Amino acid sequence: MKIIIDTNFIVTCVKEKIDLFGNLKRIFGAYKLLVGEQVIEELKKLAKNKKLKIKERQAADISLGILKRSKIEKVKFDKKLVDAGILTYLKNKENLFVATLDRELKKKIKEKKFKVNFLEIRGKKIVCGNLFN
Repeated sequence: MKIIIDTNFIVTCVKEKIDLFGNLKRIFGAYKLLVGEQVIEELKKLAKNKKLKIKERQAADISLGILKRSKIEKVKFDKKLVDAGILTYLKNKENLFVATLDRELKKKIKEKKFKVNFLEIRGKKIVCGNLFN
């Protein structure tokens, strides 16, 4: 199963001490994690942003480290911004899972009627949302 992950999802997993990979293994067994290059760039910017609280910067930095040490597939989105990139990436793709906490992005995905499922965080566990719209 292929899972495309958004910046806010991985940062939240770090901040809440959620075992991202353990949860994904529990849900899917075998899976492939897709991470947009823009997500990695966004994490780098967050880790260096002095306007953020230290906890936020540390979570971004730890997220980067986790992604670097993990087996992920880097994806180059056609758009500069992460959300827009995810939307264009999802065109003509089916049976993907999107790991995001962004309500606006979820709304746009549903409006476009992409055949994807969402991963959500509930009670410090990752769970599947609605099945393939």
